[in-house]
Amino acid sequence: MANRSFLLCVTYEEVDGSDAATQEARNNLWTVSGHRGKYPQVFIERDGELEFVGLWSDVESLNECEALPPEILEANPEIKTFKAVFGDLVVEKGPPRPPGGTAGQEVPQG
Repeated sequence: MANRSFLLCVTYEEVDGSDAATQEARNNLWTVSGHRGKYPQVFIERDGELEFVGLWSDVESLNECEALPPEILEANPEIKTFKAVFGDLVVEKGPPRPPGGTAGQEVPQG
C-alpha cells in the first residue's frame, strides 16, 4: 500500500480557549462543534460558514482512512478521508525538492 503525503495550503487562526480576550470566539466555536472544553478542535471556514471537522482524533482517523484501498472507499461512501474533507485545501506532495531549487530545476553545484 502506498504511503501518501499531503500538504495543507491554509491560513489558520488559533484561538486560545483559556484567554479571556477570545472568550466570545471560543464560545461561538463550542456552539458550532458541540464540544465544550475539548481541545484541539478543527474547523474549516468556507464562504463565511464554519464547519466543524472534529477533534484531533477525528483528524487522525481521516488521515488513516487515506490508506484504505479505493474499492473499500467506493463501496463505503460514508467513510470520510482527509482529502475528501479538506478538499481544495489539500495538495498531493510530489517528489522531494532539491535544496535551493524547485522540482525539476537544476541546482548549480560548487
